Amino acid sequence: MIKASRILKDIDLFDAGIVLLVIAFLALTILGELSDNIRTYSVLLAAVSFCSLTLIIVKHRALVFPPIPSICLLLFIGWMLAGSFFSSYIGETIWEILRIASYFALFLTIYNLIRKNKLTQSFLLTCFVISGSILLVKDLYNFFSWGGLSNGSYLVGSFYWHNQMAGFIVVLIPLLLSFFLASRNLYFKFVLLSIIFLSLVAIVFTYSRGGWISLVASLMLFSVISFKKIKSHIKPLFIIFGIFTIATFIVLKPANVGKKAQSIRTELSNQTRSVSGNLRTTVWQNTFKMVKDNPIFGVGPGAFGAAYNRYQTVPWLYAKHVHNHYLELAAELGIIGFFLFAVIILSALFGVLAEIKGFGDETRYPLLLGVIAALFGSALHAFIDIDWSRISLYSIFWILLAILFANLTKKEKTIDVIGIKKLIYLFPFVLLVISAMLLISNRNYDMAQKNLGDNNISKAEKNIVKAITLNPYDSTLYLLYGQIKEIQKKQNDAKAMYYKAASLASYNSEPYYRLGNIEFVNKNHKQAKKLFLKAIALAPFIHPKLYIALSDTYNELGEFKESERIIRNAIENKFSLNESFRGFSYIYGYTGFNKHLANLYLRLIAIDIKNKKTKEAKRLLNVVAKDLDPKNPMIPIFKTLVVQ
Repeated sequence: MIKASRILKDIDLFDAGIVLLVIAFLALTILGELSDNIRTYSVLLAAVSFCSLTLIIVKHRALVFPPIPSICLLLFIGWMLAGSFFSSYIGETIWEILRIASYFALFLTIYNLIRKNKLTQSFLLTCFVISGSILLVKDLYNFFSWGGLSNGSYLVGSFYWHNQMAGFIVVLIPLLLSFFLASRNLYFKFVLLSIIFLSLVAIVFTYSRGGWISLVASLMLFSVISFKKIKSHIKPLFIIFGIFTIATFIVLKPANVGKKAQSIRTELSNQTRSVSGNLRTTVWQNTFKMVKDNPIFGVGPGAFGAAYNRYQTVPWLYAKHVHNHYLELAAELGIIGFFLFAVIILSALFGVLAEIKGFGDETRYPLLLGVIAALFGSALHAFIDIDWSRISLYSIFWILLAILFANLTKKEKTIDVIGIKKLIYLFPFVLLVISAMLLISNRNYDMAQKNLGDNNISKAEKNIVKAITLNPYDSTLYLLYGQIKEIQKKQNDAKAMYYKAASLASYNSEPYYRLGNIEFVNKNHKQAKKLFLKAIALAPFIHPKLYIALSDTYNELGEFKESERIIRNAIENKFSLNESFRGFSYIYGYTGFNKHLANLYLRLIAIDIKNKKTKEAKRLLNVVAKDLDPKNPMIPIFKTLVVQ
């Protein structure tokens, strides 16, 4: 292993600065990125990646890139741009294109840094391992100090989701292993071994079955490549691994480990399924239908979450992501988009296979072994979870992929940028301006929501107009503006906003629901019926409020049998409670979903009481009181009616 003193002495300060910038970005994103501010970190990703690439170009006046992955990535982005014209949610598509372009810029940045100076690779991996180890120790300390061991909690760490925490550990452990093999300092080896042990403890307490499988697979790959070549290190290391792993399971005795391990076997045998397993398999099946219906361009980059409403078959299993990145790519970009991404992955695989004989060279390959195993583990985990929906974890993947190609590429292309210098400078600047506009638009939207909650309608309108001016392609902006216009009693303006929202998000039922409400209030019940039916056709399992609204409309039209039919059908075939509901009920309780569902059930209870179906009315009332809305004021009234 290259000594740290030599790295610090010989590495270019300019390159070191870019590396530290990237590491700081990863640390900040891991610690701060959540679903509600992902757009902020999308802009941060764009700023770091495009600025870093521009600095590389300014210094070297040339840009090198590996032909196959770079061309495929360019074609991939080009296909996304083409698919945007057919996107079912253009607002999110714009953000997705920005993110993928930023990952490409980050990929080229790291690739160029390492090709110019191999010491940069060691410095980058060292910084990542040190910062990752500090993060893991911090999260593990917090877990034990907060009583996670005693109450059976999952270790979620800085990611706030146990599966993504596991995905991070799957990447970290192989890199720690490679440093262990490369180091000749006994003290450093002991420190590394301690952190590896803590990492194993940590991944156990994530209770992530996908994480366990991915880690085992990546370590098997690591051992297959290096076991016979690096005998003096690898054999005792894996013996220690075995001891530590057994000790973790036996001594610590995590309560749910056995159950989780058993659930892997039962799900693989297809005998029984957990709630989370049911989520994945159901979403996968529905996504295959989505791919079948949209095989060429898909539903649009980043539009899966919006389009899934149409394909959802179980109300409690709504999915913003597929829990399979590759299947999600096929759904969003069609078969061609999936193929372009697959070529990138396969070119890396073939590059590894071509060089595999030389991986026993202890002076060249120890760190690369860790990179290969980490990439494999991350790519495998992406088959069964949503790691790559997190900017931090997906950025790590592209960084590691750049390191791999920088070591394997024999032929590369060089672009002399002197002749197009101004264009090179202008391109990142334009993208950063666009991303800043999108971010400011999002901030104005948030302020408009807050102002609306404070009943400050005039300020809310000013902010939403600013938001739309900066980003006229986001459906959610027009939905909020329509709501403001309704409050202002300007129904024609509100309808115009809702129709605009519908045109920008073709699978979204909400605009049609709101349009139906306007027509219902204006006693245009036939038109309201059409709009509510349209909303239900687009999202049959999304929300009980659609069926309540349609039932009320049928009542106003005097079609009482249809009203009863739609209510009974909604409960029996759409919102019938089961174990999946109970597994996710706490989520729906926060959103108010359960209260709407309780109102749907109470309507059927009233019908059953009228039809003297006492037993059925009593059963449904118990469901409302137990599972949905125990404090509903109508429960005592209906209990009295049932008794009478």
